[in-house]
Amino acid sequence: MRILIYTILILFSFCAKSQIITVHELPDSLYAESSSNPRTFDFVIDSSENIWLAIEGGLVKMDSDFNIIGYYSELNSELPHFYCQALAIDINDHVWVGSAGGVLAEFDGNETWTTYSPYYDVTGIEINSQNHVWFHSWNSGIAYYDRTNFHWYNTQNSEIPSDDTYDLEIQDDSIIWIATWDSGLVRFCNGDFSIFDTLNSNIASNKIYSIEIDTNNNIVYCGTDKGISFFDGNNWQNFECINKRLTQYKYKPLLVDSDNYLWFSYYSWSAKKNDEEHLLFRYKDNDCYSFNQEELCNLSFFSMIEIRNNKFALLDANSVTIIDFNNNIENGDVKGILSLYPVPATDRLYIESDVKMIQSINIRSIFGTVINNYNALNSDHFEININNITSGLYLLIVDYYDQTREYKTFIKQ
Repeated sequence: MRILIYTILILFSFCAKSQIITVHELPDSLYAESSSNPRTFDFVIDSSENIWLAIEGGLVKMDSDFNIIGYYSELNSELPHFYCQALAIDINDHVWVGSAGGVLAEFDGNETWTTYSPYYDVTGIEINSQNHVWFHSWNSGIAYYDRTNFHWYNTQNSEIPSDDTYDLEIQDDSIIWIATWDSGLVRFCNGDFSIFDTLNSNIASNKIYSIEIDTNNNIVYCGTDKGISFFDGNNWQNFECINKRLTQYKYKPLLVDSDNYLWFSYYSWSAKKNDEEHLLFRYKDNDCYSFNQEELCNLSFFSMIEIRNNKFALLDANSVTIIDFNNNIENGDVKGILSLYPVPATDRLYIESDVKMIQSINIRSIFGTVINNYNALNSDHFEININNITSGLYLLIVDYYDQTREYKTFIKQ
């Protein structure tokens, strides 16, 4: 089988690390021959660090080095449908596969397949600690399987506001968060539905593409067409990465990693200009890094897993991209000696260095556009008037006289 691999070495400025970005392109032979535009829909990792992929053509198993070690189709297994579009791993390390045609399958990883018929397409799966299988459908609401029966919730039999559900996440085993296409964010708990939309909350938009949950801090992240919305159970916070060249936007939270960084993808496009842009962000507090299109081979990601600490895999339509931060190199970047306040800032930003003299400060948008330069400072502190810049997330680059550099991000409110 042919697997194309592209490798790029890039400096990661904040952490004095390098990252290796490797793209594994899946061979065409895996996909269904009848498809004119075959794609991969989902992937998960089991307890042995095997990677399972749901593709238009079957189920693929890879080892932790992304060598293909198993392929299951309707022809060589009891997989009930070739069009696999959702995956999850249960507490027994069984693989659950959601397929087109209203089919749900459970595979023990060896030979045993069990097929269920929930009657609607399964487009996303989550499993709680009781091993109950929750799933959603793009046009039929949500459901769960309690190992005996299926229980459906849609607009005909419940207070869920929309049947067009795009994502589902479980918080603390008792709360189900649901992303809808046009009706905002929905919380389902103890049989009751609560709706958060632009009329009754500060959520950025009613169009929700995906959800991720920071379980350590009980924060729900929502990706919309107008930015990322944060909800801590009481208050909402929004930020938006605006690129005014283009007209339409999609933000997708992909993962909250083991260090509590939020990873999210950003896709913007303009049909009139025949132009588009793909970016990937890693964000926490005042630390943010954006991977640009060239670094990521112009790929657009819609799913992500953490293989182990500081090693990640991202999925696009026909490939798996690995980002590995476990490759330390020596470079001139430093961390931890610079302080910024207030956070967020409104009219003025104060910058202080604990031990080094600041030579220059550069403010850029997260897309790399230079906003302001301040040179020949020769000071360990500086005050910047930011009244003239629009609200949003910005990158601050500080050069010191000892030829080192530090990166920070700040939010202008």
